[in-house]
Amino acid sequence: MLEAPYYERLTMHPRRMVLAVLGIVCATEAIIMLGLPQRLEDQIGSPGVAIVDALLLTLILVPCLWWIIIRPLNQVAHDRQQLLEWALAGQERQAGQLSRDLHDGVGQFAVAMNVGLASLESQTSDPLVIEQARLLRDVGRQMHEAIRDLARGLRPQVLDDIGLAPAIVHYAAEAAATHALTIHVHVADLEGRRWQPELETALYRIAQEGITNTIRHARAQRIDLEISVDGPRIHLSLADDGCGFDIDQVFRQQTDSPKPFGLVSIRERTLLLGGRMRLESTPGRGTRLEVELPWAAETANHA
Repeated sequence: MLEAPYYERLTMHPRRMVLAVLGIVCATEAIIMLGLPQRLEDQIGSPGVAIVDALLLTLILVPCLWWIIIRPLNQVAHDRQQLLEWALAGQERQAGQLSRDLHDGVGQFAVAMNVGLASLESQTSDPLVIEQARLLRDVGRQMHEAIRDLARGLRPQVLDDIGLAPAIVHYAAEAAATHALTIHVHVADLEGRRWQPELETALYRIAQEGITNTIRHARAQRIDLEISVDGPRIHLSLADDGCGFDIDQVFRQQTDSPKPFGLVSIRERTLLLGGRMRLESTPGRGTRLEVELPWAAETANHA
């Protein structure tokens, strides 16, 4: 039998928690004031009585507040992080499976179609058939390239085979060529090194999402992407010369308005690995994204 998440098994609704805390405070204060000796004020004065009252109230309330509020909230935060980890891991597995299906399934059908068209072209002397076969082969070639690019975008094989630096350089080069803009990439500190799989995936997805967001929204002509290693932390910075935006306005949009899911995804991936994200942008003056992630030295090695 599956057990419900902890926050669903709480005996009290948050509103009831507030009422319970208020009740405990009132009851505790009444007991303290009634229990204090009448002669205490004569001995230590009103300020002393106030200090004793505050100390007793604190000693009684801290365990109660920990048990009623802090402990459940810590468990909720823990459950949320686990759920996010499972969601991201599942997303990567699905992306990898879909990438393999596209490459090995649909992609091979496109190749077979081109081979058949080439065979048809060689077996006929009709100029019209030959021309149509050539046109269809061009369409098939473009379709195969599109499928291959989509499969690489879902789960780049180079990330698994070679490592993070080549995967990012390759993606940036393709994005620059496709969208006619300049992307300058500096990842010298990553050359020839392998990292924890979850860290490599996170850095690649953050760089990918950052470049994609810039291309879609910023109308930029240049993107500068740099990843460097500084002691136990990896720094990623992505800056563009685009139109910029008002950060507060974008993140405070109403529920029915489009949300900056790309930035939210970057933030969630960063927080999940214990990192920090900083975003700077001004309308008309571009955007700068900075991400800092910790890494374990014992799990990194040279490829």
